[in-house]
Amino acid sequence: MTLTDNFKLQDKGISAFRSANLDPTSALGQLLTQVEAGNIPRGTVLIVENLDRLSRDKVRKALTLFLNLIDKGIEIVALSDNERRYNAASVDANSMDLVGSIMVMSRAHEESMIKSHRIKEAGLKKRDLHHRVVILT
Repeated sequence: MTLTDNFKLQDKGISAFRSANLDPTSALGQLLTQVEAGNIPRGTVLIVENLDRLSRDKVRKALTLFLNLIDKGIEIVALSDNERRYNAASVDANSMDLVGSIMVMSRAHEESMIKSHRIKEAGLKKRDLHHRVVILT
């Protein structure tokens, strides 16, 4: 394999929880556009730290993204998972790899939901404290 910097993309601060990272102006969105246009050839390897870097959205949406990339001939390598390689042949040959990827996607979404809920609750508490009126005499 030849490593290229042509498509070295980072989405710093872009949320994958509600698929903001798929927007055409985001790095992953740009990558998907290039894959669709055929500018990124079949057989290209996409290296991610963890599958949750692709998406933290609902499992159905995350899985669709994952499978669409694989169906376009992109091999996904997850570094944190002992460099597990996901491609059409590997997923077809070992459905447990697919089940494992779904579990990672589910965990990622649940973690993001919990964080979102906590942040929302903290904001509401802060707002309530800010709007409290104390009269001193």
